[in-house]
Amino acid sequence: MKKVLVMMSTYNGEKYIQEQINSILQQNKVDITLLIRDDGSKDETISIINEFQKEYVNVLFLQGENLGPANSFIKLLNDASDDFDYYAFSDQDDVWKSDKISRAISLLEKDIPSLYCSSVTIANDKLEPLYTTKITEFSATELMLRNNVQGCTMVMNGSMKKKINEYIPKYLEMHDSWILRVATFINAKIVFDEYSGIYYRQHENNVIGKKIGIISKIKQKRSKTLFISSRTALELLNGYEKQIVKENSEILYLFANYRFSFKNKVNFIFKNIGKINGLQRKISFLIETIFNML
Repeated sequence: MKKVLVMMSTYNGEKYIQEQINSILQQNKVDITLLIRDDGSKDETISIINEFQKEYVNVLFLQGENLGPANSFIKLLNDASDDFDYYAFSDQDDVWKSDKISRAISLLEKDIPSLYCSSVTIANDKLEPLYTTKITEFSATELMLRNNVQGCTMVMNGSMKKKINEYIPKYLEMHDSWILRVATFINAKIVFDEYSGIYYRQHENNVIGKKIGIISKIKQKRSKTLFISSRTALELLNGYEKQIVKENSEILYLFANYRFSFKNKVNFIFKNIGKINGLQRKISFLIETIFNML
């Protein structure tokens, strides 16, 4: 059986973590090791993990300082042993179907850098299914503007893991959007699977899928760090420029430099507006570009 390392970052997850760990350990047709890094929990999360460690030799545990979810997951990947065939991320509050991992690795390439992503089934806090998201493949331009993939669905082979670990970005929005962008811009093999192998538990701390208008989105973005797309583009160029094909490099240069002159901004708009689907997204792109919010 293929050896798979599942990496989980925890923070005050006592309410749901036991159910999630059990679902990971019950994966079929694979040899699972679960590596958990706690990011500074103050509740009973660590005690629950310690109980699993006593019972299962394939549950490994690290305690660390609070890094936030993005950096905690990236640290897990950076520190992970090369002795596994595949690597996957896990949230602390979901539940996996028993074939989640085996299906993913059956669709991945063995030797070239490959990344698997899938749809998720949104469930309420009692794990009653509400709906299943539809995963879609974005253009490179759209991917720089938003992320359509949940990190908890990601599975990668060893070659992809090594690519991600070649460069640790100084600026990191989220681990999942960073990994998907690296895979996209270096032309790795990416599988977008409409099958959902996961029940994504929606509760007060992780609500997704809420529909908001253009103005609300812009206000929401202004309350967060500005220049997310342009800073990410610069990080991708810093880490992988020699591995990125010319067309993709041009996209990143436009994102990295659009703010610095009127000419750059006009060029950025005209070269990218046609690659964005939907009127609302086009309007949002124009407003955010004009006001240097990307």
